[in-house]
Amino acid sequence: MAAAARPIGLVTEDRRSLDCGRVISETSARYWLERAKTADIGRVTVRFRTSVIRCLRGPVRRWGSMILLAGLAVTGAAAPGEDPVLDPESDVIRVFGFEERTTTDWSHAFEQAPGLPRQGLFFDVATDEGIRRSGRASLRFDLEGGSISYRTRRESSVEIAPDADYRVTGWVRSEGLDRSTPRLEVRVVDGYQLELAMSEGISEDPIGDATRAVFIEEPLHHEDEWGFIRIDIDTERLDVGRIRKPRLFLSLQVVQPGFDTRDQVVRPRIPRVEVQDVRGRAWFDEISVVRVPSVHLDALAPGGIVTQGSMVPFRVEVDDPLRESSTAQLHVRDLDGRLIDRIPLEFGDRRRIKVEIPAPELGWFSVDLIPDEQESVSSSTATILVVPEHRAGRGRIEPRLGVSVLEWAPDTLEDMAAALEVFEPSVVELPVWPEAMDDRPSLEGLEPLRRVLDHQRFASREVIVAFDRLHGGLAAAARVEPESVLGAIKEDAEGLLTRAIGDWMQRLGAGISRWRFVGDWVSERIPDSVHELADLHVADPKLMVSRPLESAFPAEEEEELYVELPSGSTATALRDGIEPGVRGWTTRISPPPNDWLPRDRVAAASRRLLEAWAGGAERILFPWDPKVGPDPSIMAWTGLASAIDGRRPAGTIPTGPSTRCLVAEDEQGMVLVVRSDLFEGEEPVTLPVGDATVELVDLDGRTRLLHPVDGRVVVPVGALPRMIHGADRIAIGIAASSRFEPSELWLDRREHRVELVFDNPGLHELTGRLELEPPAGWSFDPPQPEFAAGPGDSVRIPMTVRWNGSQRLGRNVIRGLVRLDGGGSPVPIEVDLRLDSPSLSVTADWTIARGTDSRTAPIIVSVRIENIGNRSLDLEVDASAWKVGRERRLVTGLRPGEHEVRRFRMKAGLDRLDRTDIRIELRQIDGEEGIVVDLPINGGGPASEDGVVPSRTAVVGP
Repeated sequence: MAAAARPIGLVTEDRRSLDCGRVISETSARYWLERAKTADIGRVTVRFRTSVIRCLRGPVRRWGSMILLAGLAVTGAAAPGEDPVLDPESDVIRVFGFEERTTTDWSHAFEQAPGLPRQGLFFDVATDEGIRRSGRASLRFDLEGGSISYRTRRESSVEIAPDADYRVTGWVRSEGLDRSTPRLEVRVVDGYQLELAMSEGISEDPIGDATRAVFIEEPLHHEDEWGFIRIDIDTERLDVGRIRKPRLFLSLQVVQPGFDTRDQVVRPRIPRVEVQDVRGRAWFDEISVVRVPSVHLDALAPGGIVTQGSMVPFRVEVDDPLRESSTAQLHVRDLDGRLIDRIPLEFGDRRRIKVEIPAPELGWFSVDLIPDEQESVSSSTATILVVPEHRAGRGRIEPRLGVSVLEWAPDTLEDMAAALEVFEPSVVELPVWPEAMDDRPSLEGLEPLRRVLDHQRFASREVIVAFDRLHGGLAAAARVEPESVLGAIKEDAEGLLTRAIGDWMQRLGAGISRWRFVGDWVSERIPDSVHELADLHVADPKLMVSRPLESAFPAEEEEELYVELPSGSTATALRDGIEPGVRGWTTRISPPPNDWLPRDRVAAASRRLLEAWAGGAERILFPWDPKVGPDPSIMAWTGLASAIDGRRPAGTIPTGPSTRCLVAEDEQGMVLVVRSDLFEGEEPVTLPVGDATVELVDLDGRTRLLHPVDGRVVVPVGALPRMIHGADRIAIGIAASSRFEPSELWLDRREHRVELVFDNPGLHELTGRLELEPPAGWSFDPPQPEFAAGPGDSVRIPMTVRWNGSQRLGRNVIRGLVRLDGGGSPVPIEVDLRLDSPSLSVTADWTIARGTDSRTAPIIVSVRIENIGNRSLDLEVDASAWKVGRERRLVTGLRPGEHEVRRFRMKAGLDRLDRTDIRIELRQIDGEEGIVVDLPINGGGPASEDGVVPSRTAVVGP
C-alpha cells in the first residue's frame, strides 16, 4: 500500500562553519530523570533545543532544490499481509541482512552521526536473533532518550553510477515508541568532496559537508509489526552527473520530535519545548540497495521550444543491467492527451542514443519514452512547444508580454539565450542571485549575464533585474533568510548587502532601468540607501516592490507597481482586485495548479492574462525555468502575443452571455480576441469584420482564412481564445464603441431622451444612417436618423425612446445596423440599455424538488420582492415557463421597507427547461407599472470566468 511522502525538514547547514560554543546540545531524557531525583532540580520530562544560524560558505552550503525528500521518488509501505521481495528486474548492489557477527552492534559498518547522543550512554545497538524479518538476526536499537542516526561508515558506503537509477528498501519494526519515529535516510554524497574534507581534517562531519541530496522515508506501520520502506533515487532529477564520485550513505534512524526542524535563529526567540521518548525499541532488517532498470528522455532544444518545420533532438537513455539490448518507443501526445505519433527506437548494444524527430504541428506536446516488454520500468516524459517560424516582435511598444526567468547558472546562460531567440518575448526579467548560484561567489556569473542582457536590449527587449532573494552566503553572513530582501537591507548596519547590490547596479550598466525587490510584508518600502544607489549607478531608475494582489493597489510613491498573481488565484480575483484607471503596472502570473488538465490550465492562464491586459497592465510576465520543459500554460503567452503584445485594449464587442470578444488596437489596425466560458465544446459567435477576407488564428498558431458574408463571419469558439486579424477598422471601431448615454433609465417614466454614441476610428469623414430594432412595445424617434462625423470624432445621435406595458428589469439589448455612405455591408451593433425600478427590488432563484430524479423533478422558483419606494404596493406575480404554463401569486399591502417571498412549483424539470428562461412578471394591481425578470435555468451549462457554473440567481434592483 503506497505511503504518502511526509515532508521532512531540509538539512542545509555547513558544519565546518558551525560555532559549537553556541549550540545547546540535545540531552538524554534519562539524564534529566536522574537529576530529577536530586535536590537541585525538580522533575523534568521535557527537553529544550535551540537551533542557531550557520555560516554558509565554501563549495557546499545550501543545497536548495537539490535537497530531495523520499516523496520525490516512488515510496511505499507494505500493507499487512503483503510480502515485498526484491524485484527480479534489478541488480542487487548491497544487502545488510545483519547475519554476520563480526560485532554484535555492527559498528564495523555503522556509526552514530556526529553531533548526536553517544552510543552506549544514550542508546544501545545489538543483533537480535529472537525478532527478525528473515535470516538469523535483525539489528535492534534500545532507546534511552535522544535521537539515533546510525550511518554507514565510509568503507561501507555504496558507490553508484551517475547515469543509473537505484532503489533502497528495508523493513522496520518498533515497540513502545510513542513520540519518536523509526525511519531510513539515504544521502547522496560527493566522494571527491568527502575525500578532500577528510584529508584536510578540519570538518566535524565530512559526510554531512559532502552531502548533495537527502532522501528520507518512514514506514506506514511499524508498531509491533514489520513495515516496509522504499526509496527510489532518480539520478536524472538529481543531476548526479555533476556530483564527482557519487556514493550512497544509509542511516538507520530513530528520531525524536523536532529532529528535522530548521529554526535558524535570526532574532532571539523562546526555546521550543519538546517531549521525548525515554524508552522504546526499534528493529531494522533486510536493508538492500539495488540498481533498477530506468529510462531517461531529455529534449535537447533549448527550453524545449522549437519552430514549426524543424527537427526536434532528444537524448534517449535506457539503463537495464539485466538485458544486453533494448527497444523502446516515443509516444507523442497533444494538449488533450491524444496519441498523434508513435516512433520505434532500437538501441542495439548501446544505452544512450540521440534521435531527431520532425516537429509536430503547432502547439504544446508531451513526448513519452516507453520501454518495450519491461513492465517494471516506468516511462520518462519530456515536453516541447512548437511555435510558428516567423513572428513579428513588438519590441518596446506597450503593453508587453514576456518571461520572468526563475533559475540560471553561468553554464546554462547560452541555452537560455538561444531559447529566448525562439521564444521572442518583449520583456525579460532575470534574478540576480538564483538559488543555483548559492554555492558560488556572489558576483560569479555577472559578466556572462551582462552579455546576455546586452543582447536582449539590442533585440529591443526590455530587461528587468530582480532582487527577489539574497545570495545564500550573503544571507548567512547577515544572519537573515535569503527571501528577506528588504527587511535584511533595512537591518544591514554594516552595509554588506547594500554594497553587494551596488556592485551589481554598477557593473550591469545604466541601460537596465527597472529593478525589482521583494519585501517581508505588504507595506514594506525600498530603503533610501537603495534609492541612493540607483540614482548613483542607473540612468532614470525605476524601482519596484512585488506585492500580492490583495494589497498591491494603490502603489507607493516613487515605486512602480508589481503584482504577484499566485497559481491558485483566478481571473475573477484579478478583475476585482485591479483598481480602476491604474495604468503602467507590471504583473507576474503563475501557471494554474499542476493537477489540472493541460487544456484547462491553458484556458485559465489565457483568462488571467487577458484580464491583466484589459485592466491596464503594461508588462505581463510568465514564470519560466529554461532547464525545465515548457509548461502547457505557456501557450497562453506565445499564442496571445500575436494579438495583444504591443496593442492597447480598445473595448469589447457584445457577443452573448457566455462569450467575450476583446478588441486590441495599434497604429496598424485592430485584432479581435474571442473566447467562450464553456467547459467543453464550442459555440458560434457572429462578428462584424467588414467585407475583406480575414485570418483566423488559433492559440497554438494555426491559421485559416475566413470570407465574410454581409460583413460578418461566424466563428466557433471554446475555452481557448481565437484571434481574428485583418478585420475592417471602421466596422470594429463602430461595433466596439457603440453605447447609450445615459445607459440607465427609470421605469417611473415611459419616455426618455438619450443619445446613441459611437466613435469614428478612420482617417476620413464618416456619414450614414442608423437603423435600430426596437423591442416589443418600444419606439425610437426619429426611427432612422442620419449622422456625420469627422476623423477621430464621436458620432452623437439624439433620440427619444418610449415604451408601453411591462418592461424587462435590468439589462436590455438593443440591436441595430449602421449603414455607411459609399457602399459596403452595414455594421451590426448591440447596445445595452438598463431599466431600473424606483419602487421594487426583485431577487429570483430556483432549486429542484426533492425525492425524485434530478432531471425530471419539478423546478421550484422563489421570488423575493422588496418595496424600496415610499408607498404601499399591491402586486400580481406571474411565473411562466417555456411550453409548460403559468403560475400566479398575489402580494398585497407591501409597505415601504418590507419584503415578501413567493414560491412557484413549475410542472417540468431540467429535462425540459434546461437552458431556458423562466419569465417572472410583476404588475401593480389597478396600476400601470409592470416589470419583467428573466431567470435563467442552467443545469450544468456554460462556465464562468474561472470555470464555475454561473449563479442560479437573478438579482435586479436600482
